[in-house]
Amino acid sequence: MFLGRTDWAREWLEARTIPRIEQQIEPDGAMPRELERTKSWNYTTGNIKHFFDLAIIAKRFGIDLFHFPSTDDPRIKTALDFALPYVDKPEDWKYTQIKEWKPTLLRRPLIIAAENED
Repeated sequence: MFLGRTDWAREWLEARTIPRIEQQIEPDGAMPRELERTKSWNYTTGNIKHFFDLAIIAKRFGIDLFHFPSTDDPRIKTALDFALPYVDKPEDWKYTQIKEWKPTLLRRPLIIAAENED
């Protein structure tokens, strides 16, 4: 977009980002590929952050990733819902996290969510 290649950016969002949402985020919001890692909290929250950032970019093109694939199954919102209960309860996170627990990793997605409420 910065280079004025809006057609390419739109095509990339449609060809790469949209399929990744369904490939990486389960209907319950879990991201199995990230949960298998040794820093599962970091990768899960990082993935959520990146999907939320992409949703903001896609919005400029009239693509609604916040409700993809449907309003009944909004995967990136569901991913945030999956992670949110653990922000202040790392002891309940049943996946491997070998690094320090950082509850602030969800700060940006939460700000974006608040700014893009339905």
